[in-house]
Amino acid sequence: MGDIMSSSLTIKKTVFNTIKRDLAKNDLCLQSWEVNNEFATIDVKKLSVFDALRLKDILRSESVDHSMIKIELFILGGGMKGFASAVIVGILDYLNWGQLFSQIWASSAGVPSALYLADGAMSSQRGKTFLGATIYPKVLARNDFIKILRIFTGNIVDIELLEQTFRKGKYSLSQKNVSKFPVNINALVSESETLDGRFIKLNAKSKKEDMIDWTIASSSIPGATIPKEIQGKLWLDGDLNSLFE
Repeated sequence: MGDIMSSSLTIKKTVFNTIKRDLAKNDLCLQSWEVNNEFATIDVKKLSVFDALRLKDILRSESVDHSMIKIELFILGGGMKGFASAVIVGILDYLNWGQLFSQIWASSAGVPSALYLADGAMSSQRGKTFLGATIYPKVLARNDFIKILRIFTGNIVDIELLEQTFRKGKYSLSQKNVSKFPVNINALVSESETLDGRFIKLNAKSKKEDMIDWTIASSSIPGATIPKEIQGKLWLDGDLNSLFE
């Protein structure tokens, strides 16, 4: 779900001495650091993603620049995988770790999880990601969201209900809040004619881009929903797995 893009971290020895107690408290491999008279260095690639995030959090708490540790977050969708991703992102939200990533890449049901993470962070509404994870059992499962009898209309999945849920009411998403989120959120979509996948930055400050439109496009399943028309073209769900194989 996450990938460390950096190789090593070097900080001043004085900074290292300041955070040493926190490192030890969090069992962050003090023996892995190389320390000389001026600097301390660690091979970040040898850390787990979780430990790298903990290290960034410690540096952040001491107002130390942690941007040199680059970790990218990949949020997948697809059935129960999408629900599981929402729960994991909810934990990141609870820990206040969402802004520690350098990029967020999402597809299908993973896209709204990323948006709830950003919306909650910028509105100080902790737990909004967990709220988003309850959309299926609380809203969609009770409103014929999936109905095989609609197969002949190409609308087995009621994508309009999903769009209404994101735009209004308890589960609505704020484009204003998301646009303030400092980490790029990239949603994978495919043009229906060519099926070529491309990423759309959802928290761009341009008013021309409607993040809900692109979120719906990324959730539009070929054969089960009607493609989403945006800027004169039809768009569908993309496959994040295939782009990184």
